[in-house]
Formats: sequence, C-alpha cells, structure tokens
Amino acid sequence: MTNLGKVQEVVFIETGIDADMKTPLRQLVTDSLEMVSLLQEIEAMTGIDIPDEVATQFLTVSDLVGYIDKNSNA
Repeated sequence: MTNLGKVQEVVFIETGIDADMKTPLRQLVTDSLEMVSLLQEIEAMTGIDIPDEVATQFLTVSDLVGYIDKNSNA
C-alpha cells in the first residue's frame, strides 16, 4: 500500500471522510485534539514520527503524504 493509501485509510477510519491529495487537513478534524489523534494513528500506520513543529505546517493531505514519502525508508 502506498503512503497516500495508508493516510487515506486512516483518515477514512477516523473521520469517515474519503480524502484526496487536495483535502485541507482542517476539513478533516474539528479541533487540535482530533488532529493530534489523527496524526498519531498515521504515525502508527506508517512508522514515521511526525514532530509537532512539522505537523503544524501541513495544510493538505498532500503536505502530509509528501513528508511521509520524504522520511520513509521504503
């Protein structure tokens, strides 16, 4: 499964939203606690640590997937 597929799967499980690369992350959650929970699930699924200071810079699913792609060993 691609990193995009992993992120989309977690997003769908956590939010019920079928996100694409252009989906704004703030559209997926209602508050910062939900964002933290979503990112923790994505970290668990991908094995990639996402520091808070980096996560705050993500605007879209594409930004998140790009970070995971850049930092994955696969």
